[in-house]
Amino acid sequence: MDTILMLEEVEVDIGRLNILKGVSLAVGNGVTALLGRNSAGKTVTLNTIMGYWPARRGRIEFLGRSLTGLPTHRIARQGIVYVPPRSVFHTLSVEANLSLGLGRPAYRARQDYVFSLLPELQGILQSPAGHLSGGQQQIVAMARALFHGPRLLLLDEPSRGLAPVVIKRIGEAIRQMAGEMPILLVEQNFALARELAGDFYILDDGRTVHSGTMADL
Repeated sequence: MDTILMLEEVEVDIGRLNILKGVSLAVGNGVTALLGRNSAGKTVTLNTIMGYWPARRGRIEFLGRSLTGLPTHRIARQGIVYVPPRSVFHTLSVEANLSLGLGRPAYRARQDYVFSLLPELQGILQSPAGHLSGGQQQIVAMARALFHGPRLLLLDEPSRGLAPVVIKRIGEAIRQMAGEMPILLVEQNFALARELAGDFYILDDGRTVHSGTMADL
């Protein structure tokens, strides 16, 4: 596997609490799943990759370059995009959400590509994002990330709180996106992760305790 993102024995303190106590993982092409119970450290791991929380120990590398200690804006400039669940601006239209932070030429240049992956967007562009269903909001959140041309996508529990039929569509969208870019997927829905991912890491109490393919687990 060609390693795109690597974490080695990463430890993170938040206040006086030692939250991550030794997280190691490697992300290559396709979907890599990061699993674990609530409070295992999955979201903190994504936040640490993005520089929201500094690593006290360990290494984080992206395409062979160290991210350890870099501020969030410099990490984002490397092409890493983080998508929290349903992260939309509720008072803005869908189109305003998608074009946020982009010039009009850049938005138009990527429209055809993004809409080819997520065609349902075209029918809701003028709708306020706050009026959408949870599944539609998740599609918009992922689409906004695509408009920024990510080299690596970090998806944080995209199926959270969604109905099974909606989760199926979210899974289809992630599968299409994974053909275009590597994805690190944090999920509580094991069935969805099993369908999408080739490699798996399991966290428990802030540590990587298992890793491998589905057959290994």
